[in-house]
Amino acid sequence: MLIKCICKSCAGHLEFEEENAGQKIKCPHCGFDTTLYLPGAERAEAALATLNRKLRLQKLVLLGLAAVLVLGGLGWCLYHWGMPVIENQFPSVESPLLRVLMLMALCLGLPLLLMWLLLPIFLFLAWRRFLRLMASIEQHLRPNSSADSPETTAEEETPTKA
Repeated sequence: MLIKCICKSCAGHLEFEEENAGQKIKCPHCGFDTTLYLPGAERAEAALATLNRKLRLQKLVLLGLAAVLVLGGLGWCLYHWGMPVIENQFPSVESPLLRVLMLMALCLGLPLLLMWLLLPIFLFLAWRRFLRLMASIEQHLRPNSSADSPETTAEEETPTKA
């Protein structure tokens, strides 16, 4: 049974057998590649594309909500566990806003202090690795004296008579 469809490039009418649906052919009208499709199949493709967009949007919304929940939980923990430490260390500070700012500064300052203390160690280890790599390269590039001169001269081989 012959099925009719339209070329997506030139809107030319195409006729094909039902078993050829889904094949790519060159359009006899314009010469561009076109896919033979059953009537109503392109609606299903459009619905599938819309469904995929909706699923991606739902995934992004769920990831955003998860991120907000995790960050909110982290903030709650920091406030309830870090605030007593700030209150004990600085009892003269009365303002809750100032205490929160001090807690935030502490949370941001500790990783920076840790990085400041560990950076020289990491640089030293990277420098040692670099020097070992350079020594290895130099060793492989340097000619080996015993391998390069296997031929010895006749004078060196013959013993001298005294």
